[in-house]
This record gives sequence, C-alpha cells and structure tokens, in this order.
Amino acid sequence: MIVGEFDRNGWPRVECDIAFPRLGLHGDVSFLVDTGAHRTALQPTDARNMSIPFDLLGNAEESLGIGGGASYFQELAYLAFDDGPYKRVYIVNLLIAEPDDQNAADLPSLLGRDIINY
Repeated sequence: MIVGEFDRNGWPRVECDIAFPRLGLHGDVSFLVDTGAHRTALQPTDARNMSIPFDLLGNAEESLGIGGGASYFQELAYLAFDDGPYKRVYIVNLLIAEPDDQNAADLPSLLGRDIINY
C-alpha cells in the first residue's frame, strides 16, 4: 500500500520520486490523490521544478475533465512511492500538462486511477 498523508488543507497527498529515463531527469513530486482522474498527470509547476524540457516532449493528446480540455504530453516514467520500509515502483506513460493560461497557477499534480487501482 502506498503511504501518504493529509496536508494542512486536509487534502490527501503522496510523495513520489519520479525518473524520466529518456530525459535523464529525476525529482520529487507531491501528488494530490484524485480518484476521479483516469491517469496520473504532472502539472507545469512541478515539471518546471524538475527542469523538464517541454520542447523535447512529444506524444501530445487532448484530455477532457470537469474543468474543460487540456493538452498533455506523454513520457515514460518510473514512479517510486514509499510502501512502509520498501519502495513501490510503477512504470507508466505519465501525462505532462502543456503550459497554458489555464494551468499557469500553482495547480497540484494528480495521482490518478492508473496507479490508485493497484
């Protein structure tokens, strides 16, 4: 079971160590647990903090949600979560939100059901 906590706002969060093998990057992200999200998504603020080069990303797709549509890139990623004394690792095509006026604010990255269901 992935170990997480509730933040000061009462939101469920899990810490994750992400590695992008193709890009040679890794970093830590605090994901908001979102049982309504089909896929796990990294928002632009976290992507910029990891120095992800948006110009090297591909595999763009449009996604619809409650707030409307958004464009996401897909990138193979290794996501490692604390599982008690161990790490639980998932290999996924992580969605990375393309920066735009709608997500310029400090939106949280979302842990979706592609991982929660396991």
